[in-house]
Amino acid sequence: MCAAVFAIIYGIAQVGRAAWPVLDGYSETLLLTALGVACLVNFGRNRTFHCAITGPVFLVAAIMAGLVESGVWGLNLSLLWGLVLVGVGIAALLEWRMAGSGLRRLNGEGS
Repeated sequence: MCAAVFAIIYGIAQVGRAAWPVLDGYSETLLLTALGVACLVNFGRNRTFHCAITGPVFLVAAIMAGLVESGVWGLNLSLLWGLVLVGVGIAALLEWRMAGSGLRRLNGEGS
């Protein structure tokens, strides 16, 4: 479901870019916004733990990318994507860790 929501939102963003050329320089912002909204929708529907973390990470990164792409802030976008990757990795590790401890508890193996 998350992929479908992302595809719809990102598709709308691409149509917006085609219709309004001003958005042409904001491809990273549109991508990160679509990812963030899709994660928040997924969290709202399925309560997927990693989406509670990655949704805000993507949206904050979208704001930062918008500032970079508009020329307001002089940050390297590669650094921004590196921070996004770290945030997504932390979210995945936390979800994996929580799922593993929950399974051990259900099986009576943990404390």
